[in-house]
Amino acid sequence: MRRQADARGNIRLSSPAAAAQYAVSLLSLNTYETVLAVCLNAKKVVQSCETIQSGTLTEAQIYPRRIAEIALLRRAHGILLLHNHPSGDPSPSKEDAETTDSVRAALESIGVRLFDHLVVGGQHAYSFSSGAVIGVSGNEPEVFSLDDFQSYQAEQPRAIRRVMEPY
Repeated sequence: MRRQADARGNIRLSSPAAAAQYAVSLLSLNTYETVLAVCLNAKKVVQSCETIQSGTLTEAQIYPRRIAEIALLRRAHGILLLHNHPSGDPSPSKEDAETTDSVRAALESIGVRLFDHLVVGGQHAYSFSSGAVIGVSGNEPEVFSLDDFQSYQAEQPRAIRRVMEPY
């Protein structure tokens, strides 16, 4: 799976899988929670990517008003909201879901669409628009329901986990 770029090299994010790949490329190595707003035009081409907040190891504040301001300043048709979980687990929290609803309402009130909110953990991203976890480490995306992803993570052999742990 590769992001689509036009002849000018502009990045087009027309699906949750493409957005997940983009989000993972930006956020997977961050050691603190970071929130980004990606402004898209009507053809879903990236116009800008703005850092909204860098937080702590476990949280970053997301202010719907700030995201709406950026959308208006950049004349965005729509927004992709991205943030990471440094723990490596892309599972959304209750607060993540509530924030998605608040941001969507704020953007709708000014005529801007929230295309998706993606939560990055390692090489995976949870997409609120699709309700799925998307893995982007291979050539083609892997797609899991949230329950299937959590089972998949739990079933990884203990030996593999031990090999990956620091001394």
